[in-house]
Amino acid sequence: MSASGRDGTDEDESTDDRRDPSDRLERLVSGVSVAFTLVLLSYVLWQGATAPAGAAPTASVESVESPPYDDGGPATLRVTVRIENRGGTGLESVVVGLDCGDAERTIRFAHVPGNGHRTATATCPIDTTPTAIVESWTDG
Repeated sequence: MSASGRDGTDEDESTDDRRDPSDRLERLVSGVSVAFTLVLLSYVLWQGATAPAGAAPTASVESVESPPYDDGGPATLRVTVRIENRGGTGLESVVVGLDCGDAERTIRFAHVPGNGHRTATATCPIDTTPTAIVESWTDG
């Protein structure tokens, strides 16, 4: 049999009900620490999964214009090429190939900032449909 207290309850149960305040504080701090660690780990995993730091740059033809020529020279198209860097780090250089039908052009971009863009203008023979493609790049 177990010993009974004055009010008829077991002494073992009454000591379990009374907890030391420092024990509660310790449990609270432990709980907050675990929660903080889980939130921090989740954030790191989310950043690793969604950050496009190593994303390849893309090139596109932004506009094609046929400028007026009064000098009687060959009719050409003025082509504006846009390079997009969606990565978080800048690029030291980017080489873009511009396909103008039978003619090909190479455009070199120096320093394209992270999450930024640059544009350049080139000429193509008339009656062509220019397309641009990234040939190479160097991380900065």
